[in-house]
Amino acid sequence: MLSVPSAGSRYAGSRKPKGARGRVGLATRDFLHLIESAARKELPPALASGISARVRFSLLQLHFGDPTIHYEVWVQRRPWKKRPAGGIPPTSSRDDAIEIGLHFEGPDGARNRALLQHMVARGDEVMDTLGLRIEPEEWTTNWARLHETVALTSPLDSALAAALGQRLAAWVLACQPVLAAYGERPP
Repeated sequence: MLSVPSAGSRYAGSRKPKGARGRVGLATRDFLHLIESAARKELPPALASGISARVRFSLLQLHFGDPTIHYEVWVQRRPWKKRPAGGIPPTSSRDDAIEIGLHFEGPDGARNRALLQHMVARGDEVMDTLGLRIEPEEWTTNWARLHETVALTSPLDSALAAALGQRLAAWVLACQPVLAAYGERPP
């Protein structure tokens, strides 16, 4: 069964991502829009049509009417870290990465934690679809999330966007039924 790390865990207090100037590949904003488009194509029309999307900085957020409960793709670029040519796959939280997850960021911390605990209690259903890389976390004193972090070892391109769009759609398909069982339904 999954356990929930506290707000003091590995990501708490981490540096905010910075822009990726001088990188080869798509601009982050364009890349995130491609992920959104790819995810919508993977979802059943009734589900895809209920999604609201927002791209901000290096974040893509999808929600079903309540932006405090959203699926998120976060491109975490670390321009201060030098890597040798040919790229060594990232191994630490200070390397380039992409986080995909379901975030609970409403003002009511108790509700956010209850939603996360509900997801954790039904974790087998979610992990059967998404795999074992999923981590639940009480990210701050009020916010919680269920997420995975994948290494970013190549430029942002349309092939990577398509793969991440498929992964994001898998998150929606795995998590929405569990949220619906809690009473958080798409409109």
